[in-house]
Amino acid sequence: YKLEILDVEENFLGNLDIGNNPDLVYLNCRYNQISQLDLSKNARLESLYCRGNLLSILDLSLNIDLQYLNCSENLLSVLNIQNGKNHQLYLLSAINNPALQCIQIDNKNHANNYNKWYKDATATYAEVCE
Repeated sequence: YKLEILDVEENFLGNLDIGNNPDLVYLNCRYNQISQLDLSKNARLESLYCRGNLLSILDLSLNIDLQYLNCSENLLSVLNIQNGKNHQLYLLSAINNPALQCIQIDNKNHANNYNKWYKDATATYAEVCE
């Protein structure tokens, strides 16, 4: 069977290895204790809800089908959603990540004019983050 939907919200998980699930399109791992999340082998992922974890780095540059992302309330200092397909990212919520200063994206002008993308005032959108 191909795993396409995984919902493990509020399970006190410290680790989540989904690398062997390339057909995953929906992942809800909100409110756990996950500090690392490797989604590089989940290219079909459309919806990711990882709010309320301990993530410091989230690289979604290989997730070209991504449409919904909520990574609020983490410890993010790196968020990379630059995948050539940001125009199809309908919702982005990256609020309450105090260490997040730069969100790496495809097109800064698009991001600043899109009203369904939310970030802290201290974070900026850029094509290249230092």
